[in-house]
Amino acid sequence: ILLVVDPVELTIGESGQLPFYVSLGAAPAGTFTVEITSPDVDRLTVAPGTLQFVDLDFDDPQPVMVTALEDDDVADGHYQIVIHAAGAVDDVPVTVDVDDNDELQLDVPPSAEPDDPLDVGEGQTSVIEVELTAQPSGDVVVTVAAADATIATVAGGPLTFTAANWDVAQE
Repeated sequence: ILLVVDPVELTIGESGQLPFYVSLGAAPAGTFTVEITSPDVDRLTVAPGTLQFVDLDFDDPQPVMVTALEDDDVADGHYQIVIHAAGAVDDVPVTVDVDDNDELQLDVPPSAEPDDPLDVGEGQTSVIEVELTAQPSGDVVVTVAAADATIATVAGGPLTFTAANWDVAQE
């Protein structure tokens, strides 16, 4: 039996949902079960995971809802859902592209923002902790410098954030 799937390509925003539809190309002799499998259930879910068809409804498209789950990284995703049934001519892949909604930015305390400058007395020191707002796909190196070196200096070398430490504050 031929599995009929429409559409076979989806583009979903992270935290979004879109359906695709499954039907059969011919009436089954009995109950015909179709399985839908997500390649990564932590990033992409499908519901329902199984569909059943009988001779009276084989050509009525049944919806499968695809949900792109929220994550902490900034990478877009590319997945292939597999539609499978014992007795089907072939498995049918559904390609899903997920547009990530996270934006990589520096997370600094409010007192270090340009519109709310850090107030440090003459001869005093202060520490600013910095982290990233999302997990990077590679290393991110941040060079810290004073806006005006005649007024203040900055000690310490560059800060390196990785996929493992992006949400750990560095000084």
